[in-house]
Amino acid sequence: ATTTAFTDSVITRAEMSQKYAGNSVAQSTCTLNIGVQGTTGCKCNYTVSLAGSEPIDYLYDSMRISINKNSTAVSLLPSEYQQVEYIETTGTQYINTNFTPNSNTSIEVKVLSNSTVNSALYCSRTSMNSNTYTAFLISGNQLRVDYNTGQNTIATYDKGIPHIFKQDKNVIYVDGTLVQTLAAATFSTSYKLTLLASHQAQSGYNNIGNPVRLYYAKIWDNGTLERVMVPCYRKSDNVIGMYDLVHGVFYTNVGSGAFNKGSNITSGEFDVSLSYKDSGTISVATTGTAVYTNYSLTLKAYNTDFGQNVLASKGFVYSLKATPTCTVA
Repeated sequence: ATTTAFTDSVITRAEMSQKYAGNSVAQSTCTLNIGVQGTTGCKCNYTVSLAGSEPIDYLYDSMRISINKNSTAVSLLPSEYQQVEYIETTGTQYINTNFTPNSNTSIEVKVLSNSTVNSALYCSRTSMNSNTYTAFLISGNQLRVDYNTGQNTIATYDKGIPHIFKQDKNVIYVDGTLVQTLAAATFSTSYKLTLLASHQAQSGYNNIGNPVRLYYAKIWDNGTLERVMVPCYRKSDNVIGMYDLVHGVFYTNVGSGAFNKGSNITSGEFDVSLSYKDSGTISVATTGTAVYTNYSLTLKAYNTDFGQNVLASKGFVYSLKATPTCTVA
């Protein structure tokens, strides 16, 4: 018996160059068809992965991807977990990422703050001015980043709307715009990185915002992706936390009380740089009949600044790719 496997991996490129008013959405869709044809009993085992590149800066509020498999929305998480829009502190909750940063660490977080107190975004440090890799929202609307021995108040932000803060080693971005390059250094913190709380040498956890929403967190170690943390809750007991897509670990609150959470995400949408992988088997039931598994990938750019005009003029490239291997049963 003979088997032919075929895949149609379509790369989508969407160039947006337009001004659009509040609540507008620009989107582009591509499809991926994986199939097998041959004698009855032939099978095609396949793995599908998401690949691509992000825009350099964020001239729109957010860009998200949704994936459908045979017209059904795909979830990022195992079935035991429900993805939600965000987790939110009430002043006592934080996450221990179990990752120890150093001078080559990069991190990106998407947050919304309405806090009236100093609020840590992430923290690992020996002391306030020694081996520190830390960021705070302070004084109402300022971003402070501590790197190695320095404390640097470097940017302002608007409360009440989401912002993306990224630290690429010693280079700081706010919503995709480079705001400051700090003095380069070589150091290791020796302590685990926390999200939404600060500490010194893994004790005295404080500076927990009230309230601060966290939409996701991503961590790289010298360019290698180590954490992609997605807000969710465990369905069996409704415990709220963040699921790491890289290592398949569920991280829960290590403070007191419980996080608040946003709405369930049922559309399958997630932020563009999050990873996705799926696999399956296609079997031919009838001689000569081609059988497909169909994926569609939709990219959406949102502007939710009600009534404001936002210029969105960046391209983005994403693709679903399949690697089929065929056997005869």
